[in-house]
Amino acid sequence: MDKRGRDELRHTFGMAEGDIARVSPRIVAALPRLPAWQRCRIVAQVTESQYCLGGLEAGHRFVFDGGMLNTAESTAPLCLRALAPLAWYVELAFDRIMDGRDPNAILISTAQCMDPGLEGGGVGNVKFRLYAQEVP
Repeated sequence: MDKRGRDELRHTFGMAEGDIARVSPRIVAALPRLPAWQRCRIVAQVTESQYCLGGLEAGHRFVFDGGMLNTAESTAPLCLRALAPLAWYVELAFDRIMDGRDPNAILISTAQCMDPGLEGGGVGNVKFRLYAQEVP
């Protein structure tokens, strides 16, 4: 691994020198795309909400920058039943970025919370529209 890659692992992850040598070749190959990953924002915006116990309403959004929930930019109340299924989509998008692909070309554009709603034996249900954009 070159000096730039080692510096990136030290700076971004706070990785110890001894652990840098243990990083998988797949991650080493993706390191040049790390800045693109850090500039990427995934937005999950509520499009429909019915009987949501967590208080999510149409227009609320969760914002993920560099794979982390950005609570300052998010407007939706924190709800594990909503965030848990979104985590999979966020990770999928960032995995695609690290492979050098456009996350919007691959990202499934809709998701829903874990409560299946009245039709599925639950109570409430929240649906989201997902998209990727560059962090301003």
